Amino acid sequence: MQDQEKNIADLRREIEDYCSQIEDYCSQIEDLRRECAAWKSRAATAEEKYQRLEENEQAYRCFYENAVEGFFQSSVEGRFIKVNPAFARMMGYEAPEEIIHAITNIESQFYVNPVDRLHFSEVLEMDGRIENFEFQGRRKDGMEVWLSNSTRTVYDHEGRVAYYEGVVEDITKSKQTETALRESERRLAEIIEFQPDATLAIDTEGRIIAWNKAIEEMTGFKADEMIGKGDYEYALPFYGRRRPILIDFVSRWDEDTAREYSFIHKDGDVLVTETSVPFVRGRNRVLWGKASPLYDAKGRVVGAIESIRGRDIVSSSLRPSDLFDIPFTSVTSFVLLASSLTMVLAVNAAARNDMQRMRIWLGSTAALGSLFIGGQVYEFTTFHREGLGFTTNVASSAFFTLTGFHGVHVTIGILMLLVTIAMSIRGRIPHSRAEAVEIVGLYWHFVDVVWILIFTIVYLIK
Repeated sequence: MQDQEKNIADLRREIEDYCSQIEDYCSQIEDLRRECAAWKSRAATAEEKYQRLEENEQAYRCFYENAVEGFFQSSVEGRFIKVNPAFARMMGYEAPEEIIHAITNIESQFYVNPVDRLHFSEVLEMDGRIENFEFQGRRKDGMEVWLSNSTRTVYDHEGRVAYYEGVVEDITKSKQTETALRESERRLAEIIEFQPDATLAIDTEGRIIAWNKAIEEMTGFKADEMIGKGDYEYALPFYGRRRPILIDFVSRWDEDTAREYSFIHKDGDVLVTETSVPFVRGRNRVLWGKASPLYDAKGRVVGAIESIRGRDIVSSSLRPSDLFDIPFTSVTSFVLLASSLTMVLAVNAAARNDMQRMRIWLGSTAALGSLFIGGQVYEFTTFHREGLGFTTNVASSAFFTLTGFHGVHVTIGILMLLVTIAMSIRGRIPHSRAEAVEIVGLYWHFVDVVWILIFTIVYLIK
């Protein structure tokens, strides 16, 4: 009985062990089922990614084959590995394979200037990429074209340069347009520069793009000080403040400023005006202006240009004495009086039959007289620039007549001195005829005495 119970107990334990093993097997099977499900899910995901990868590759291939820009891959040694059809067509080849086989040395066969290839390689070596690198390339037919290149360096798993990959765009037309525009701007600048009228031009932003020699002389402002400036800088030489002027009315009308002009006449897109301006280099002037738009080759407005003419407003009450520079005239008077001394020395040398010294002193006298005439011309020019002319009033007429008549006699005396020197050199003034030099001397002294009277009466006595 006891043996039977023992056997039953052993059997029960064995059954429990089998049940435990079965539960373990069931748990493992469940784990395997879950693992299979996970692998199945991973496989589905992988399949989906693979399909997307194929779709992306197909899209890239389609883009690569049909792109307008030229795509390429090239080796470090200088050969094309792969190019798209657009790149081949851009360089005049029928197919990508043709250019890959035809060009075995990019530096010498593809680049017009091999130095550009060296610079390209140096930048890639330092930075790993280059953007918008412009250079000239050579097509299959030998034609040179301008290209813009953006390239990056592709590395292998060991960090070494595998190849270069980039995109190229043909910019020949834009370069030609840019060159034509620069040439047009150069011609316009030359035309403006040599215009006899004071001329300025501005762009659409109101910045000065041209300021010629004539307007420099009119205003005293140099082109270097004005070019590139905006904010009505060009109004300062005329009005002493920033404000719109006629050139601004071409693009925008300012009713308040327009009232400051006596009139503004419009003929098509050309504006014409005349106005009094009291500020130009401190002188009261009447300015006549003509302004019109500037157009580019496509007929678009790119700025405006204005030509200006001016005339002084001269008061009839302006007198020569208002403009006299007494210190300057005193110096020129002293020069003329000093010539009397050299004339005396010339006469004495002639009396001693010292022809060489006579010629030296006669030449000195002529030189001093010429300096005096130069000073008088400078004085007359200054008066005219300040608006005092021969017909301004009675006082100016008398001044120019009196001093000018004396200047003519001084000039005649200079000519007499030069003729005397020439005659002496040719031996036509022997010792017996030295009185000829004395006659010239008397004339010269007379001219000097007359100037003393003129200087005293005209310049010194109020």
